[in-house]
Amino acid sequence: MVRISATRGCKFDGDVTRCCCDASTAQLDGHWDAAPKVLLRGCLAALAALTFILAPLFASAQDSVGAVAEGKALAAQAVKDAQAGRYVETVDGFQRAYALNPNPSYLYNIATVLTDAVQDPARAYPWAVRYLTVARNDKERGEARDLLQKLDAVLGRTLGKLEVTSTPADARIYLDRKAPDTLLLHAAWVTPGSHIVLAEAAGYQPAQSSVVVAQGAPVSVALVLVPTQTVLRVESRTKDASVFVDGLFAGIAPQEVRTKAGSHLVRAEAAGHKPLDQEVTLAVGQTLLVRADLIPVAIEVPPPVQTVAAKRGMSPRRIGAWSAMGVGIALVAAGSVSYGLAYRDFKQMSSAYDRLDPNSASVQDEYRKNVQPWWDSATTKRIAALTCLTLGGAALASGLVLYFLPESKVTVAPGGPGGAGLSALVRW
Repeated sequence: MVRISATRGCKFDGDVTRCCCDASTAQLDGHWDAAPKVLLRGCLAALAALTFILAPLFASAQDSVGAVAEGKALAAQAVKDAQAGRYVETVDGFQRAYALNPNPSYLYNIATVLTDAVQDPARAYPWAVRYLTVARNDKERGEARDLLQKLDAVLGRTLGKLEVTSTPADARIYLDRKAPDTLLLHAAWVTPGSHIVLAEAAGYQPAQSSVVVAQGAPVSVALVLVPTQTVLRVESRTKDASVFVDGLFAGIAPQEVRTKAGSHLVRAEAAGHKPLDQEVTLAVGQTLLVRADLIPVAIEVPPPVQTVAAKRGMSPRRIGAWSAMGVGIALVAAGSVSYGLAYRDFKQMSSAYDRLDPNSASVQDEYRKNVQPWWDSATTKRIAALTCLTLGGAALASGLVLYFLPESKVTVAPGGPGGAGLSALVRW
């Protein structure tokens, strides 16, 4: 940053003109031929997408860096102008530098030059006030207070201090007339006598007040601006109530809308509730609260489908569960019996095979007569057993699911040919 001292001329408190950027580069190690083509293409696509996304950010950062560099260059030139005695150019240079790079030290330099070199403490005072408001640490705040104390001592000999507060606080304040050179920063030293303080802000009516300032004595003026727009605030105890003003969606209640004076139509809506329409009239600057508590609408629920069994106390879901478990148990039992019979036939086949005489001329006929029938019977019963066990296990599992799963997960209704059976829908 740049500082101009009242006694030692210009000094550098840090770097002014140097702006450095660190860039990092990435290297791709390894052999290209060893990388899979799919991985390479994916990396290139990701790099292209990342470049597309970050390009605006890089452009914005470059613009910001360029503005800072230009501001530092202007500040360096302002220092040279101060050393050469060109104080008008010095003040102008620091003002333009601050607009590009808001360094608080530039404000300090402006106030110091106007105080010591230009000998215009009245112009220096608002810059010292601004320096105090943006000071970054205790050191800078101490410098600002020392400078303001020095200016107060000098200006109090011939001028009067005017302190202005406004509502809203960001109103622009002028002295006697509206012009760029009469803009006040809420506190200024002015010539003794009668003055008119003006204030204006967007969305408010201008305000003004007459004040008499005496030499060396502070005078306070408070200006309250009246809003030119009306404020319509809509509140509702209904959850997620949508607010519409003159047919335009304003947001979810509570919602505050700034609009023109006059008649307006307010509408509130929410799912499962009856909409509310209300016409209101607002005067200039008025703030109106509208309550929009909606009335719930009764939702007709169709009666559940009841079967004869349900009327006797058993729901279709329980009927389906018990039916599936009964069928499953029966199939598992049949499969077990069939598997036992298959095992018996395999044992008979093994015994018949052991009784064969391999040296007999009729061994093949004996095999077809005594062994092959047992093999065929055992294979058929084994296939039937496995089929029954599989289907029985599936049916038994379905019945258990229907029985133990929560009601909200299962829907059972009459189904099948002519509605004689049941159909179940399970939601996971």
